[in-house]
Amino acid sequence: GGGGGAGGWELDAEECERVPISALAIGDVVKVLPGSQVPVDGVVVRGSSLVDESMVTGEPVPVLKEKGQQVVGGTMNTSGALRVRISAVGADTVLATIMRVVADAQMRRPSVQAYADLVSSYFVPTVIGLALLTWTAWAIVISNSMLDADLVSMEGLHDGRTVAFMFGCAVLVIACPCAMGLATPTAVMVGSGVGAAHGILFKGGDVLEKAAAVDTVVFDKTGTLTACDLKVTDVSCWSDTISADEMLELAASAESESEHPLGRAIHAHALARSLPLRPPHTLSAFVACPGQGLSCKIGDQTLLIGNREWLDRNDVTLASEHEREIAPLEATGHTVVLVAINGVLSGMVSLADTPKPEAAAVVVLLQQWGLSVWMVSGDNARTAAHLAKQLGIEQVLAQMKPADKAEKIAQLQRDGATVAMVGDGINDAPALAQADVGVAIGGGTDVAIETADVVLMKSTLLGAATTFHLARAVMRRIRLNFIWAFGYNLIGIPMAAGVFYPLWHLHLPPMFAGAAMALSSVSVVCSSLLLRCYKQPSLPDVKNLIARSHFV
Repeated sequence: GGGGGAGGWELDAEECERVPISALAIGDVVKVLPGSQVPVDGVVVRGSSLVDESMVTGEPVPVLKEKGQQVVGGTMNTSGALRVRISAVGADTVLATIMRVVADAQMRRPSVQAYADLVSSYFVPTVIGLALLTWTAWAIVISNSMLDADLVSMEGLHDGRTVAFMFGCAVLVIACPCAMGLATPTAVMVGSGVGAAHGILFKGGDVLEKAAAVDTVVFDKTGTLTACDLKVTDVSCWSDTISADEMLELAASAESESEHPLGRAIHAHALARSLPLRPPHTLSAFVACPGQGLSCKIGDQTLLIGNREWLDRNDVTLASEHEREIAPLEATGHTVVLVAINGVLSGMVSLADTPKPEAAAVVVLLQQWGLSVWMVSGDNARTAAHLAKQLGIEQVLAQMKPADKAEKIAQLQRDGATVAMVGDGINDAPALAQADVGVAIGGGTDVAIETADVVLMKSTLLGAATTFHLARAVMRRIRLNFIWAFGYNLIGIPMAAGVFYPLWHLHLPPMFAGAAMALSSVSVVCSSLLLRCYKQPSLPDVKNLIARSHFV
């Protein structure tokens, strides 16, 4: 839409028609002018511009959006005109999803809230009993002249029964289960909002509680610890019947149906070289095995593309001379994808990725907090070890299938660890579901995001560290709120009951007791609101860090 929120520009060829945003449908093309909001989610089909996505990601620097890139409804187009094809409207947009997740999170209660509710259920009848007991005790004391008459007259009352009633009423008024009831939900509500402002979506107050207790963090490798900017570095053909370009053409055609970053990189490399790829409708019998590879038929040729285990599973063996060619590449961090055609090993494609700039610093930060950091990967052992050494991760597991990742997390849980899994792909979904806290990196697959307990809107790993840091801050605030709520009642009720009155003449009349009761609730809310002052943790300088790793 052009601007504001009343309508949008629906583009039909070169003619623009102004329509209400409610009339827009998936597939329509809208023109977004500089200085206006993007009306709905979509994909840029023409133009380029800097878009301010701070409302979604928390990142203040505008992001360049060009043809083929996603834009989010509600973000601000700052510099150039964009034509955007709508991909989601209404409740299906990113902004609506964020609002729904935050609202749901504020309704899901941590277990500590159940404790507060239990205390409150006993608190009310106990206070009523204390009020009656106070009234009765003071009535007996005053009627039997056990209290100096001057102390009674100090209250401006000449009827001792009225004084006794005043003490009993003050106990009833000052007692406040509200402060205990507000201690948790107010902190969860503010904490969820602060998380959303930093691009972190917690799917419930119980998730905040679990994240605060995490002592072990397991990272996926590709796309999580690495930038997922995979580039093809080598293509080797070991077949006498086809050329390297023909093998790459077939592999890239098959990978056009894959969601894996390795497959997308191979496909992009072939497109960049202008190889004549086969159209998707020529593919048949397509089967993808997460963490291993894929198989399909293109015409009369059957392709197997993946790692060693995938080829072994399909009775294709790797000769020793091929292993010698692959080993140096894997030792320097390259990932090798093997290609077999009609059951015969035909060649390999080598790809290189780089760690995210902040990855090493985030690993060090988590270790400084006392967390145990693991890396699990479906990649080969040599490639995984190379990356782990760069990042300072000591516990590394390689050649892990999705079920293996989930089983490893279950094993850590059986050993007493509270585990968080950080990942982004379909192959991470079982592990994300198994972990006490599943964290899906922004830009991950829909399956991973749906399975996870926490969704990071940005792809930076600082968001993962902030998740645990913020969760701990929220739980500290909840504990502080409880300490204040219990402390207030422990001090206020005896004072209202007149326990200190005979010795020090200290007591609270009912009207002041009522004011103190209201103040206790307000103070708990204000305490929770202080979470809005939360600051993200700063990353340590790891330039001179010498990392060592070993295999588990």
